[in-house]
Order: sequence, then structure tokens, then C-alpha cells
Amino acid sequence: MLWWFFLSGLVAVLRHRLPPSFALWVSRISGVVLLGFGLVAIAMGIAALVS
Repeated sequence: MLWWFFLSGLVAVLRHRLPPSFALWVSRISGVVLLGFGLVAIAMGIAALVS
């Protein structure tokens, strides 16, 4: 829980110092990573059903 408060506080402080384009790219990269994990999970589920 302490880690979460530290991370949230750090993001709140740095948010105003970073350009909006940085947040946009972080969001895009995070979306691609989440999509990749989702596709791997779906593929593993389908493979388990087939075999």
C-alpha cells in the first residue's frame, strides 16, 4: 500500500512538469502492452481448449 501512495504522489508531482505528448506516448505504449497480454491470454486459452 505504501508503494501505491508513493507512486501516486510521484505521478501527481511530475504530471505538471512533463509535456502532454509524454503522457500520450505513455498511454499508447501501455495500451499496446495490455493488448499484447490480452492476445497472449486468449491464444493460451484457445490452445488449452483445442488440445
